[in-house]
Amino acid sequence: MEPARTPASNTGDGSNSHKHTVLLIDAKAAAAMVERTASLEGLLTYDHAGKLLGVTGRTVWTLVHRGDLPAVRFGHSVRIDPADLRAFIDRSKQGRDSDTPGSAGEGGSR
Repeated sequence: MEPARTPASNTGDGSNSHKHTVLLIDAKAAAAMVERTASLEGLLTYDHAGKLLGVTGRTVWTLVHRGDLPAVRFGHSVRIDPADLRAFIDRSKQGRDSDTPGSAGEGGSR
């Protein structure tokens, strides 16, 4: 849906000497813009992602290089989306539970 544009006066006396445009958008479009903006503000460096995982930035680099963890690349900069980091953690938990011999899912004990 294309936003509607309406002229508005910038002065309190009713004159139109300083016009500007007011952008009208629906709430759904506004929420989508806020969500996109919020996710961009939270992109992580290798070192920051590593601190959250309890590993070094070099380990995070290896995960990205192997394709285990998606990354956002622009120029010479690389950043990690927190949502991708969360998905990586969740996948790692699932893999550990199903791959570990003697896990509770296989009827064994640790």
